[in-house]
Amino acid sequence: MKKLKTLLALVIATSLTLVGCCQKAAEEPKKEEENPFEKVAALYEEQINGHEEIDFAIDSYGSENATYMYEYAFVNMNDDDIPELLIGKTDESFGVKYIKVFYYDKESNKLLPPTETIQIGVAGTGGFRADVVASNKKDGLLLNQGSGMNGQFEIARINLDIKEDGTIALKNTTLQEYILGDDVEIETDSEGVTINWYAIDDLSALEQLKAGKLDLNKEAEENAESQPKEETEKPKETGVAVDNKTIFQGTLKYLSYNEVLELQGIEDPNAGYADTSEKFALLVFDNEIDVTAESGDGTGSYTEKAKMIKLPNFADAANYNGKEMKVKITSMFWPSDTSLPLSQPYALEGEYEIVE
Repeated sequence: MKKLKTLLALVIATSLTLVGCCQKAAEEPKKEEENPFEKVAALYEEQINGHEEIDFAIDSYGSENATYMYEYAFVNMNDDDIPELLIGKTDESFGVKYIKVFYYDKESNKLLPPTETIQIGVAGTGGFRADVVASNKKDGLLLNQGSGMNGQFEIARINLDIKEDGTIALKNTTLQEYILGDDVEIETDSEGVTINWYAIDDLSALEQLKAGKLDLNKEAEENAESQPKEETEKPKETGVAVDNKTIFQGTLKYLSYNEVLELQGIEDPNAGYADTSEKFALLVFDNEIDVTAESGDGTGSYTEKAKMIKLPNFADAANYNGKEMKVKITSMFWPSDTSLPLSQPYALEGEYEIVE
């Protein structure tokens, strides 16, 4: 009987111990898995907020009162789980965007910025043109750059070159060279992916990265709240008075290279090296007017007689051909080269709009 009581006591004690352990295990909260994106997102946010302190190693080629627009983007350049941060600074008076790349080093938990700066855009002078896209192979960036003056272009791959001493550089490898206007197949067309840029004060993409939900394959409009404020459509102004300072009235003409020569009544000043396949959207006036615009060499503004104004990359220009309209222009330059239309001013892309 004594042995039975001892056995029962042991069974009860064991049961209570097991129940207690189970309750304790149930009460203990599960340890949350560490979010690998939180650390890098914090560093990226600090860099985004301090964008005005970034050294882009540039000087403004526009007016002394040049204004800048800042944007940021994420691109996977080296096929790891952390995308690189790009910060862009656009000189709105000159039409060129300068880009810095920031690489996250996991071992040091620091950002490593290469000293080099990438330049893209269409320069107000000199014929410089360039664009950059991401690689769908997560193999760097693809840069297409050249001169609209001589038509010589090249496509280069930009990779991160991580040095043994912990520094990082941008390595450019030329993939293809071609002449603008030639019937050539661009070898990287199927690889290039448009980079989604976000206004510097729109942190929606950063929040998506922090939550591990950023989809780099989505178009910008598919990402919630991703559109830069500058892209918001504004209602067209009506009844605007023509002042020939910012508001101009004329007939839109969409012409070929040779048709521009005929319109101006001149011989080709660029014979032998011009891109004669280029199309031109021109706002042509009934009579010559005085136009004040910035000098193409950055020395200031001056006023000259003009018969027309070039409107670069005019969307749907063919459908406006021959129509009279009023155009608001906020930034305009006199050319410093012999590009067409010869000696006539041109607006910067994105710095003009039809108002009536």
